[in-house]
Amino acid sequence: MGSSKKFVIVLSNYYIGGIEVLVERLSSVLQENYKVYIFILTSKFDINLLKDLEKVATIYLPSDFIKFKLGHINIVGVNSVLPVVSKYRNLISKADYIHATDSHTMVFILSILSKIDSKNKFSIGNYHSEEYLWPSSWWFRKFEQKCIKEFAPENVFSENKFMINKLAKAYGKKFLQSKEIPAGIHLPKIQNSETFQSRKNQLVCLGRLVKFKSYMEYVIKEIPKILIEFPDFEFHIYGDGPERENLRKLSKGLPVYFHGTIELNKISKALSSFKLFIGSGTSILSASAMGIPSIIGIESCKSPITYGFLHETKGYDYQELGLDYKTVPISKKIIEGLKASKEEYQTFCDLARKRSEEFCITKTAKVLETTPSICVEKNFRWLERFRYLWSVFIWTLLNKLRILSSKTTRHYLE
Repeated sequence: MGSSKKFVIVLSNYYIGGIEVLVERLSSVLQENYKVYIFILTSKFDINLLKDLEKVATIYLPSDFIKFKLGHINIVGVNSVLPVVSKYRNLISKADYIHATDSHTMVFILSILSKIDSKNKFSIGNYHSEEYLWPSSWWFRKFEQKCIKEFAPENVFSENKFMINKLAKAYGKKFLQSKEIPAGIHLPKIQNSETFQSRKNQLVCLGRLVKFKSYMEYVIKEIPKILIEFPDFEFHIYGDGPERENLRKLSKGLPVYFHGTIELNKISKALSSFKLFIGSGTSILSASAMGIPSIIGIESCKSPITYGFLHETKGYDYQELGLDYKTVPISKKIIEGLKASKEEYQTFCDLARKRSEEFCITKTAKVLETTPSICVEKNFRWLERFRYLWSVFIWTLLNKLRILSSKTTRHYLE
């Protein structure tokens, strides 16, 4: 942390999730060459995760950097346009690199840079394409979309070509030139002599229990087919979320075990004994890096199918619905993994580790360091700030009162 160079990352909140895990891993790599500063736009956070992040970055909450102490209301959009204490505004504006992780955090940075006559290496991450594509007639959303459209494609990073294509369809063909960025995982050190033959016939899943991860439900429904050939089969789920109760009811009488959430530093130990993994996002990458053959969970899928093992795909596209891969029943792929001979299973493990190397976090950091300078020419006027603030506030209030139900469609605000 002795470097004088600064890298600023802005988050909406800090709970367990793909973006949060990515930021923690990214900070651990960036700290070797930068002083890393994390600005979180609400006081909503997991204290254990925050303690881990504090080891590799300096963290600021709204109560630290917002002049008017309204941060306690914890509305991201409101906090993104409130006046910032001058020393933090200077810190951000003079950083060597700035990275925003969604639309609100983008607005937060633009509101600071629009006051300053300088060029910054500022990028935005398209980590949830649904969030950038979310349609709404509310003024704050139209303003966000206008800002996104004004970005140069070289300053926008997406996790795969599928997301780039969706972004280009919504905002213009120029975004076909935007860059792919690896999802970013740590590669654990595995001894060459380590064997995986002692693993039991158990499938594991790790992630937030939400509706769009429909593959969890399909695995449970397919278990009776698997038990015919493997009576000792078990399905273990790590994580929590709104779908937990539904999944519990669905799994009644079946060998399904719920373990709740797990600390990041305990994941490797917890998963190491399982024979197969199923999932999406960074969790499937992390499992593969541990040498666990990992089945792709297709998000928002309407049937019990998969593209197969992660190592059977190429590039950064692997979990989105509609990719150009042949699909197979989930139960068939699980049975294939369980039936594998010792030699075949060892090959699966080796291929899983090899595939995960493409998503190494050091590659993610290097891609972000290619961010070109950006000139924010437009002055973010007080009238626009005021309109943005009240538009977000009223929209949030109406959703809380259940007069509207659009909040859950904005992916990261679920």
